[in-house]
Amino acid sequence: MKSLRMKCLILCLCLLGSTVLAQGTKRIVILPFNTSGGIEVYRLGLAAALQRSLNDLNGVYVPPIGDAILVTQRQLESDTLSIDNVASAFNADIVISGQISVSGDQAEVLLGLAGPSFPTIQNLSFTVPVNDAVTLGQTVASGILDNLGLTITQTDRDEVNLTLAETPSLPSLGAVAETSLQLPTVNLTNLSAAMQLDNGSSWVTTEYARALAIANTPDEAEALGLEATQQGPTDIEAWVNYGIILRSNGKGAEARAAFEQALSLNPNHAVALVGLASVLDNSAEAQTRLEAALEAYPRLSQAYLELANLQFQDNPQTALQTLRRGTQIIPETVALHSAFMDYALQLGDAQGALSYLQGELSKQTSPSAGLYGLAAKLMSAYPSEAAAIIQQGRGRYPDNANLTLLDARMLESQGEYAAAESLLQTAVSSNSSPELINRLAIVQAKQGKLEAAKETFASLGGDNATSQYNLGQLYLEAGENEAALSVFEPLIASNPNDADALAYYGVALARLGRYQQALEAFDKSLSLNSNQTIALQGKTQLEQQVQISGGQAIQMNQEATQLFSQGQNALSNRDFATAASLFAQARTLDDNGLLAFYEGYAYYFDGKPRQAVPGFNRALEAFPNSDIVLNNLGLVQIELGRLDLALDYLTKATSQNSANDQAHLNLGLVYYRLSDYDKAISEWETALNLNPSLDATVSDLLADARAKAQ
Repeated sequence: MKSLRMKCLILCLCLLGSTVLAQGTKRIVILPFNTSGGIEVYRLGLAAALQRSLNDLNGVYVPPIGDAILVTQRQLESDTLSIDNVASAFNADIVISGQISVSGDQAEVLLGLAGPSFPTIQNLSFTVPVNDAVTLGQTVASGILDNLGLTITQTDRDEVNLTLAETPSLPSLGAVAETSLQLPTVNLTNLSAAMQLDNGSSWVTTEYARALAIANTPDEAEALGLEATQQGPTDIEAWVNYGIILRSNGKGAEARAAFEQALSLNPNHAVALVGLASVLDNSAEAQTRLEAALEAYPRLSQAYLELANLQFQDNPQTALQTLRRGTQIIPETVALHSAFMDYALQLGDAQGALSYLQGELSKQTSPSAGLYGLAAKLMSAYPSEAAAIIQQGRGRYPDNANLTLLDARMLESQGEYAAAESLLQTAVSSNSSPELINRLAIVQAKQGKLEAAKETFASLGGDNATSQYNLGQLYLEAGENEAALSVFEPLIASNPNDADALAYYGVALARLGRYQQALEAFDKSLSLNSNQTIALQGKTQLEQQVQISGGQAIQMNQEATQLFSQGQNALSNRDFATAASLFAQARTLDDNGLLAFYEGYAYYFDGKPRQAVPGFNRALEAFPNSDIVLNNLGLVQIELGRLDLALDYLTKATSQNSANDQAHLNLGLVYYRLSDYDKAISEWETALNLNPSLDATVSDLLADARAKAQ
């Protein structure tokens, strides 16, 4: 019945109207066309062709057809579907759709122009050869241009027609129209076939380049993105897509040029404005571009996220207001809610983050599984409330893999591994999600059930080398370091120059206390790939550990060692709350200084400096001459406002190791807050001499201290 209502909406635009006329950018929403007579390809094909070509017009913006479909579908589900509501969702001036039928070899097009710009609905009709997609698009577009209420020059018409001339043949049109929806999934097979058939079309080349970028083949995507702009120099969507690919490939200057070229065609193109803002160095200019993007396309979530990120540096409350504005317009966008909670947590307002999430869940008629999943951010501060929200989500979405995983992790954090295993076993029996299977294997390994874990993991399939590689990582996450070592040793024997395997091998060795061998493995990995993240992290962590303990291997019992390894893995994944919990559990079994240090370290980075103090104090008892422990204690005391204690700890840290640049940096901060600017300057200059990369961190403070010292 609801699908019938959707058809009626599209067919009956002429019966509906709206009242409020927006200013500035002419915002146009195009809905899919109703089709009959075996021409289903035009349902999305004509809509997408019009969307792409009308965006060439200066002062016009047409959002992706995929978003229009999303809005109408949501309104359909909530029984609120109307032209007024569709126009309101986009703050649109015009809503366009209609129907296409076949009469012999001709297509009969009935077009409806509705919305605030049309108090009286404008109906247009056209008869065009059914198999000529280019002529069909150009004819319909010409009729729309005649009725936009804008000054349309012949140059404008020529540019629109040039873009429509890039419309591919009917066999290819369906594939490129689907990709033009800009949904997160693509069909490479269909697009590859379209490239074979219509490889001269900038539209086809653009969509194939976009698909390759999504499929993580960046070099080929970039080459085809460039080719698309050469095929269609006035095709604005080709330029925007090329800019996005260049930015993803780390080519900021080239991306800027592409976005600027797009905006020279139409300064109001919202996605191009966001793209340009993302590569600008000037924050104020970037914010201006982002506000312009939102004026053109109020539902553009990325613009809210980018704008809030820039605002948060100077005015966190303004950033939160921006995100609030976004969530009111696009409440279904989980990324906006997630960012709001992240900022609240960064500001130390966990209660505010909890209240916000609870409020959004109660406000929305049908909250998404993703919204419930944001409770994971509250596991540390409000474990019982987070668990309750996750349980509510599972009640609404019992088959959702992510919510099941979160529920299992909650049980793991409480040490209830058997319950987590049972939950995951039940879930896997009805949902063969790789994430669920992988987590089940980890939970089994954490309980020492290595054979069961291996069998569970094997059910994922894959080639033998890849499977073994992933199994080794699983063992490391579970803290089963000997088992991980037994997996990576033969992999390295068969390929001694595998930088990734060497990195994980080094992690296993380090956790087993075989420090020299671990360093050799990390060094070899980095000689093969200087950017190998695991090797870089592992080597830094190992060197820190050696410095803390004075080079002595810290002996722990097996269970404490396993928990310590799991905690280190959580640290590597920046899951600080889980890491703190694991280190605390390990300390109940073996209260040594190293475990205590890492417990304090995890608490500090989880935003809990007061809870970090006991761990650091215990570490200082074990390692009284460690400049690293002293520096961390000093840093915590700065945050707690105890500058007297911070001064004592940091003075001792720099005395123990005059080459510790971080200790000099923090000691300078203490002197600065005590208004002893000469000493602050001295400490910061020492820190910069030791580590010039600290310049970005300290340059503004140093300049201020020098000014105040005069």
